[in-house]
Amino acid sequence: MKGQDIQKNYLPEPDEFQLLTQRFRSGLEEWRDEKNEPKLVSFGGEYKPLLKASINEVIEYAKEFTEKWQSIPEEQKNNFKSQWFIDCRGLFISLSPADLIADQSEFSRDWAPVNFDYSEIHDNYLLFAHNIFLGNASFYDVKFCLDIRFDETKFYGEVNFDSALFYREAFFVNCEFGFNKGASFQRATFSRRADFSRAVFNRAPILHEAKLAQGSSFTGARFEEMGHDKFQRDFQQEIIALRTLRQLAAIYKGQQDEANFFALEQRYYRKVFLAPRLEWQNESYRTSKQGKLGFNDLLVFDTWHPGRLRYWKYCFVRWTPIEWFISLGYDWISEYGSNVNRAVYWLLGINIMSFLMFIGAECLGFSEFKIDPTQGEFLCSAKCPSLIFALQNVFTPFGIISHKPLVLTSNIFIQILAGIQFLGTYLVLILATLAIRTRFQKGSS
Repeated sequence: MKGQDIQKNYLPEPDEFQLLTQRFRSGLEEWRDEKNEPKLVSFGGEYKPLLKASINEVIEYAKEFTEKWQSIPEEQKNNFKSQWFIDCRGLFISLSPADLIADQSEFSRDWAPVNFDYSEIHDNYLLFAHNIFLGNASFYDVKFCLDIRFDETKFYGEVNFDSALFYREAFFVNCEFGFNKGASFQRATFSRRADFSRAVFNRAPILHEAKLAQGSSFTGARFEEMGHDKFQRDFQQEIIALRTLRQLAAIYKGQQDEANFFALEQRYYRKVFLAPRLEWQNESYRTSKQGKLGFNDLLVFDTWHPGRLRYWKYCFVRWTPIEWFISLGYDWISEYGSNVNRAVYWLLGINIMSFLMFIGAECLGFSEFKIDPTQGEFLCSAKCPSLIFALQNVFTPFGIISHKPLVLTSNIFIQILAGIQFLGTYLVLILATLAIRTRFQKGSS
């Protein structure tokens, strides 16, 4: 009611944001092509001609709008979020001589919610690089005619690049997408390389039906807070988005990116396996209103009402517990074949820890290791039989049960540990080999 009262008292006449936008747009001229004909675009329910604006004009308008917007209480921003945004729709934005001689530091600033839908942007770095978008940013059906740089840009609201056309290279290096809804690039076309190196995503970007050129890269990209405060429906959306990314990586021959996306996808499958989806024949008001599915449903009091338990339906993915544990081990050891270093560290760690446990057992008198005197003078003179025992478990795995082992021990627990060392070593060795193949194969699988 309070928000409705504010809106009724505030909207009869244009507010300061609407007046600022009107002043900005009324000062722009129509853009005309070489035949002196305007180009019409449809937005706001009608066809309007493209308006020509320089980068400096856009920046000055955005700066003044953002300064006013930042001083407004958050509650009021939410009440008017559909009306209060920097309106750059249908603009032909290009460099002017004044932009070229301006101090470039003046082009780095915060942005209030902004809409560039249906615009054509002829700029390579002055407009967006190193900026912070405090609210939603929409670039629907925008044509980026030159190299576009969003390097080290931060998006704290929803990001929409649906149907955008990138004629040249697009750089999102060290870009941060911090909103809890993934950046959307559906049906976007990258005519040349798209570089998302070291970008940070709170959710997997949505690139359904997008086209990525060869040379594109997600090298070093990070997906933060994966699985944090998400419901099963969110997990399913993440899986679909990551599957699309994996398929795109295969198209542009980025085998390492493909391996990384596969690993992320498999982790979400594990999380979905553990998240029961509660489908109610009669949903509680709180659950149906918030659309919650998954772990957080268990925190709703009505979930545990005895009369409602019969409405539970557990919809797991088609995995068995054995498959889940295999997936977990594969992830821990080599991140599903995408991390060679981790697999090698596990290989070394298993054998080093086994040796330390053997030598500790020998020093504590828990077990005695004896070298078979028939194995030669060199082995018999060895100062550390526990080291020979550890090597025996790797290179002669059946030595402890053979009739002529290199090193003898009668302790059953040490023999079991030796068997675990052998099995762990060769299991990790196989996974390490797969990781090396994934990392250094000639092309995408």
